Order: sequence, then structure tokens, then C-alpha cells
Amino acid sequence: MSGLRISLDDLESDNDDSTQMIHEVLRLGEITVSAEGLTTSMGYKYGLSPDDVIVSATGFLGQGSSGSVRRATHRKTGEALALKEIKITSQAHLQEIRRELETLHRDGNDSPYLVGFYGAFCHEGSVFIAMECMEGSLASVRKPVPTEVLASIARSILRGLWDLHRNRHLIHRDLKPSNILFSRDGRIEISDFGVSSFLECTRADAHSFVGTLTYMSPERLKGESYSFAADIWSFGLVVAELALGRCPFMDELARANAPTEAGFWVLLQHLSSDGPVIVLPPTMDSALADFISACIQKDSQSRPTCEQLLQHPFIANAIEDDDRRVIREWLLVMPMHAEPPPSTGECGPFLTTASTGATTSLNLDDELSKLIGI
Repeated sequence: MSGLRISLDDLESDNDDSTQMIHEVLRLGEITVSAEGLTTSMGYKYGLSPDDVIVSATGFLGQGSSGSVRRATHRKTGEALALKEIKITSQAHLQEIRRELETLHRDGNDSPYLVGFYGAFCHEGSVFIAMECMEGSLASVRKPVPTEVLASIARSILRGLWDLHRNRHLIHRDLKPSNILFSRDGRIEISDFGVSSFLECTRADAHSFVGTLTYMSPERLKGESYSFAADIWSFGLVVAELALGRCPFMDELARANAPTEAGFWVLLQHLSSDGPVIVLPPTMDSALADFISACIQKDSQSRPTCEQLLQHPFIANAIEDDDRRVIREWLLVMPMHAEPPPSTGECGPFLTTASTGATTSLNLDDELSKLIGI
């Protein structure tokens, strides 16, 4: 979409002095964002400026890890876009913008399993990122999802994760139903890369504590180093939630019945115990149950890779060429739920944390050491 332009007449502006760090040009490593669009040192150029796209004042699509998303329409072509606004009020916001943009534009972002990218620009103390507009997220679909449909959905998610892990060396770090989008023609795409982490080839783990706690792996909850296997854990919980029709930790979280800190400790105690992570019903398809169990091994070294999971019978026994048809036909007859409200996790509003959102007020290092004896 060469020459795409954006109009922000319907968006709020932030007049706080802290937003003036942007002015007209924002340089983020190899990326430069201005009022005229985005360019990279590798020669990629996306022409975007606040002129020719109409933003719907009532078209709120959701709240991501680092900003709000609204529906917009390209004035000349009528094409629908999702426009994400990230207000610049701290250095952390700049890092999130850099991570998201590096992920979205890397190598032209030609993966059909990652949300499409049209460009970005600066305006009045915010960065706006224009992306493909999908119809909804897996947080809004009616659950449980039929097993044959779930196999097709899971394969699409794995294809996207495989691209992030193997080709881009990125850990998503916030994989959950609301960050997995669908279109009515049967496409499934991963979105929201604001808290993703780049792993250099010489380094095998990361240490930052960001993401949605409910889908966070044990090693991350304990403050230990982690790698791509952390995304496999989150993926397994997403598949389990779609299969069960409810949050896998619903019973544990219901016992907390309290704010963030209590829910956090209940979840951590549960995952630190000798008991199973979740109890799957005996009526569940055996291949699906084995697939989920493989993903949510407490020992990160025991979890399979994306490539290995793509060979699992639950996935391999379904015909890949039929995936989009299977998903499309299911969506045609499936009523939608409302999307979860902004800033809440699918498994509970008190278990979301990110560098721009709420975090526990406790000293994690000290309190985790007391609880798990490290």
C-alpha cells in the first residue's frame, strides 16, 4: 500500500509535555519514524502521514500490551485498517514501539500467520501503527471449540510461532486468546508484539518480567531465565482454554477472590506443587490431551519445539490444505461473545502485567524466594 496516509481528526491528542520527546522524527535503532512514515536502514519505506485515512471515533477494537487500537478506513481505497496508538510517556514505551515495529516490518513481514503491517508515523506525542484489520480474536469465539477445528487453529498459531522463533529469533511473551486474531475467510494470525523479546544467536534465554501472568510459564513466574519454550507453555494453555471452554486455572483463581497479589501467589503455589498443571477430562480426544500435556510440562526443557508439535498426531492427522475451509465454515455458524474489556486477562482481570500496565506491588525477587525457597 505505497503512499498510504492516515488522518487523526477523530483521535485524542496528548498535550502532556512528556510527549514532546518525539517532535518530528523518532529514531529507534535501524528504524526512523516521522510524520511522513517509516523508513529502515535496510531500505524498507512505508509512506504514512496524517492526511488520508478516516479513523472511526466509535471503532474501538481493543487494548494491547502497549496501546489502544481503533478501526480506520483508507480514504481512497476504502480498505479497513487497525490503527494502534502508543502514547510516548516513558523510555519503556519507546522500547515497546521498537520491538513491535522491528517484528512487524522484519524481512517485509510476509508471513501469513502474523498480522499484516502497513506502516507507522508520529503525531502529537504518539506513534501510530497501521495494521491489517481482522474480524476478531479467539477471546471472542464461543468455546469449547470442536476438536477438528481446534487442530486447524493450533496449526496456524504454531506456524506463526515457528516464524517468530526460527526466522526472527523472537519470544512473543504475551501469547493469549486476545492476541490471536481471525478473519471470516479462515485466516488465523498472531498480533501484539509490544513485549516480544529478541534473542541473539549467542544467547539462549531472557529475563524480563512482562506479559499476562495467567499464561506465563513457571520459569517466568519464578523470575528464572527463559527461552522459546515459554511461548510453548502459553500456547498450550490457549489450546486448553479453547478445548475446555474455560480458563484452565479457573478453579485455582476463583479461590484467590482478591486483587493481583493473591491471584499471583495462588497460581505460583499451584505450579510449584507436585500436582498436575491441569486435569483434562477423560472424554477429551486422546491426541488432543497428549498435545496439551506436552506443551505444559513444568520443566521447560521437556517441552517440544514448534517444529516437533507440527509433527504431533493431533496436528499431522488433520489435512493442512483444509485448515482455512474448516475454520471458515465453523466461523459461519458460530455466534461471537464480546471481547474482554481493556486491560484485563482472559482468565481474570487481576492477572495482567506489562511494563505499561499494572504490576504487583511486591518485591518479586524477595517474595518469590520466600515462597519457593530460592
